[in-house]
Parts: sequence; C-alpha cells; structure tokens
Amino acid sequence: MPNDRIGLLVLRDAPINSADILARIEALIGSGLPVPPQAEPEPLPVPAPTSPELAERAIQIGLQLNGLQPYHLGGRCGRMTFDCRADFDCSSFVNWCFHHAGATWNLPQTGLLANRLPRVARDSVRRGDIMVMAVHQGDWGSVEGAHTGIWLGDGNLLQCGSQKNGIGVWPPVPGWPFVFVRGA
Repeated sequence: MPNDRIGLLVLRDAPINSADILARIEALIGSGLPVPPQAEPEPLPVPAPTSPELAERAIQIGLQLNGLQPYHLGGRCGRMTFDCRADFDCSSFVNWCFHHAGATWNLPQTGLLANRLPRVARDSVRRGDIMVMAVHQGDWGSVEGAHTGIWLGDGNLLQCGSQKNGIGVWPPVPGWPFVFVRGA
C-alpha cells in the first residue's frame, strides 16, 4: 500500500471529529509523508440571468445584425446551425438571438414558438417577449401566413421581415391576429 494513503485510512476508520481530523492532518503534514494534492476548487457557476436580462441580451444580440442580413424563408442559420450570422427567416432569427443569449430551448419555427412557449396576457407583455402573428387566428404554423419577432415596446418588433428589408425594427404586420409568448 502506498504511503500517501496511510493517513487517509486512519481518518476513514476514526470517528468523525473535526478537531481530531485537523490534528491527524497536521501530524501527517509534519511527518514528511506526501499529502494528497488538493484539487482546485471548481469556479462558482455564473448565476442564470433573470428572464428580463436574458430577453434584453437576446435583443442586444439581434440589434447587432440590424439591416445586415437578407430574409431567406427556411434559412439554415438558427435552425440547422448557430455558428452563423446570415441566412435567417423570421423564426430562425428569433431562435438564434435567444440561443446566443443563453436560452435553453430550440424552437426554430413560428408554430413551435407559438405552441410550446408560455403565452403572455396582453396586459403583461414586456420588452423581449416574442410576438407571433398569423393571417388567420391560430394558424401559427403557416409557412407563408405566419410571422414572428421580438417585442421592443412602443409598437415595434426586432424582426427578420422580408427579402427587401432583412433584419430591422418596425411595427408588426397590421391587422394580423397575434399572441405573445415568453421566451425568457
């Protein structure tokens, strides 16, 4: 049996008494026997952001792409990969922003956002909630008749809206029924 384990066996066989344990450790150190190395303490985890913080981070990440990327229906970025900054449609852009902000969900389609995230009453909507719109009430999964974006307040969304406009900030589609869901 290696010498560096003798002290551990003695401690293990003794009744647990903190004063006795400290005395035995001091004796082991003073005896010249090797002391088992102590592992570095693990860094404390970074506290998870509160919901408004995560949502605000998603907004700030998305605003960095304001005006830069064209819209592409069925785009891969935010759907197939997150290591990208182009090739978005509306839902993959929202998914990408929240993913890079630290959200744990992955819902790259408008219908998934509408049906799997918790709904928010209109009088409880806050900046960073996700607005899901559709030509027809409840048809949130329609490929060509649904749209989504991140609510900024004051009647504006951060969204990847069209082939002409790409990513930007403007009001939602007028007249379309909508719901709000909370992604953070």
